[in-house]
Amino acid sequence: MREKKLLTKLLFVLYLFLEFPLENFMQFTIIKYIPIIISLFINIDVVYMSFTKIKKYSLSNKKLLKSIILLGALFLGLSILKQIIHWNFNFLYVKEIIFLVFPFLYAVVLYHTDKNHSFYFNSLNIMLIIDFLIRFSSELSIESINSISFINSTSPFESELADFFLILLFYRLFIKKNRLLVIINCVLCILSFKRMHLMFIIIFFIITLIKNNKNIIINKYIFKLFEFLIVLAPIVIIMLLSNNFDLWFYNNFGISFNQFTLGRFNLLQTVIDYNGTFDGLGTVNELIAAKYSNINNLHNDSVRLVYEVSLIGYFFYVHIIWNVSKGNLIISTLILFLFSIIIVSHILTSFCTWVLVYLIIFIFYDDDNFLKEENM
Repeated sequence: MREKKLLTKLLFVLYLFLEFPLENFMQFTIIKYIPIIISLFINIDVVYMSFTKIKKYSLSNKKLLKSIILLGALFLGLSILKQIIHWNFNFLYVKEIIFLVFPFLYAVVLYHTDKNHSFYFNSLNIMLIIDFLIRFSSELSIESINSISFINSTSPFESELADFFLILLFYRLFIKKNRLLVIINCVLCILSFKRMHLMFIIIFFIITLIKNNKNIIINKYIFKLFEFLIVLAPIVIIMLLSNNFDLWFYNNFGISFNQFTLGRFNLLQTVIDYNGTFDGLGTVNELIAAKYSNINNLHNDSVRLVYEVSLIGYFFYVHIIWNVSKGNLIISTLILFLFSIIIVSHILTSFCTWVLVYLIIFIFYDDDNFLKEENM
């Protein structure tokens, strides 16, 4: 058992090394997931027993595990149904469903194989810092830092690393507190610069000022209102882009909506104006990759899901993932951040992101393990 735990840890570190620092020198599109597959294989008993009533392996939110599997089955069914209706078949949905379900299963493995969950977050922190330095060490200067613009949403250090630094900041503020790592992750998240992330940094710190914040439950009507707004968001976006919104925006603000959204308007317009059909998961990004030589995704997962699996599929996705928080203020804020990215960018198939989020949720809702983490 001890050897299996050690191997699982080593495989996790290997995955991180391939995913982050080494990715700067060569692409490991499929190879980087081999350590994950091996980990799932050697811990298949852990995954199986998480479905059972064996206390040692039973998750307090076991319903979520089944909900994720059912969500994958729903997306599979909707994808195949659309393909049958339009008699246009592909297997793009297979990859998408794997990225939906497997992060959850892998988080289950990491959660159960070692009580010292901080090892995984420490390892990621180290790999991310190395990755950041490899990418930007030659550009780090007072001048480059001063060139960061909130209005234009530009930074010499802008990257997807901001997502991970923000999640690690959340972990260090609310799960395993560490002032030094709070400062490091906060600074690196700001340098990696994304407007949405800056807003959530402020929100996170405000929540830390609230007494007994771990036990605060959001009013059920406010909680449902947020769920409704998340479902409504892609519908509003599609309606706006279908009614000369870009011209109105330019006439009123003197800047094109495409420039304001850093090119996302043109991508969305490509999908909205497309005369063909989108037959299941993956087909929107297939169109974008065919139309644009250097872009392979829509940069708006909410609109993508509406077109690929219909509004019904998107509604069930929002309902299941949003209710993961059980109305808890802290976890709801984390999930709200994820949906904010889903609405304005892409994070749906970010394997590492969802592994981290699910692992945080498991730790947070397991009172015994949470207390152990706090005292470590």
